[in-house]
Amino acid sequence: NGPLGEGTFGLVWRCTPKSSKVIREDKEMAAKIVRKARLQPRDMKYLLGDDGEMKLHLTMKHDHICELLEFFDEPSTVTLILEYR
Repeated sequence: NGPLGEGTFGLVWRCTPKSSKVIREDKEMAAKIVRKARLQPRDMKYLLGDDGEMKLHLTMKHDHICELLEFFDEPSTVTLILEYR
């Protein structure tokens, strides 16, 4: 049960919610965990800024784009919860 994939900034793991009001509990998802230590200050702005990737990705709904369901901005990581197909 290792990671689904690994990139420059972190790992992607398969996950399922323990409980959620907005996500079905039987739905498989992917958790992309980005390590902030690997990001430059400009990358943090592009990722989490007012017009950054997280806010843009939350609005995107398309068959060819994995939906970003939610994200968690924690002290040392940013975790993206994505649909897994």
